Amino acid sequence: MVPDTVASAYCGVGNPFSLGKINQGERILDIGCGAGVDTILAAIIVGSKGSVVGVDIVPEIIVRAESNLQMVGLDNINFQKVSGQNLPFSDDTFDVVISNGVINLIPDKEAAMSEIIRVLKPAGRLMVADQIAARSVQTDIKARLANWFQ
Repeated sequence: MVPDTVASAYCGVGNPFSLGKINQGERILDIGCGAGVDTILAAIIVGSKGSVVGVDIVPEIIVRAESNLQMVGLDNINFQKVSGQNLPFSDDTFDVVISNGVINLIPDKEAAMSEIIRVLKPAGRLMVADQIAARSVQTDIKARLANWFQ
């Protein structure tokens, strides 16, 4: 579906696409798009009548996403350097918001969720694959690193 070079840039924690259907012609927002793998997959699914915007706060990763986009030759994707806490889109813009392993990294989750709800169309869908802490997080960084893979 995507070139190996693009697929090798995947850094998600799950599959947000397993959480619901995305339809041809829909507008999708990918928050924390990274190198754009999920963004590209969403663009393939929505087809030429749909569109996808991928946002991330890291300028270098946006450059990588744009490079990956050139390899697949799609024209229904736009990548932007944007924070998930302050989305520069009009209300009711997107049919679906996806995010893969990023909401947990956003410092102000309340602001992020308010922004997501604001930009989603009525009856829009939020499809998130993410990580959560199942128990209290240790404050000592060395202890946290030692327990990372448990």
